[in-house]
Amino acid sequence: MARYPGRRAPSAPLALGYHISRFQRFCRFAAEMRDEKRLLG
Repeated sequence: MARYPGRRAPSAPLALGYHISRFQRFCRFAAEMRDEKRLLG
């Protein structure tokens, strides 16, 4: 991020949304894996 000081400000909201979407997808994936483990025993 320090390599692009000029792009850091305008791309901050985009990067934030990207990380939020990745975090939500990871949470959903973890929840599905937990449910599968519970079903398998």
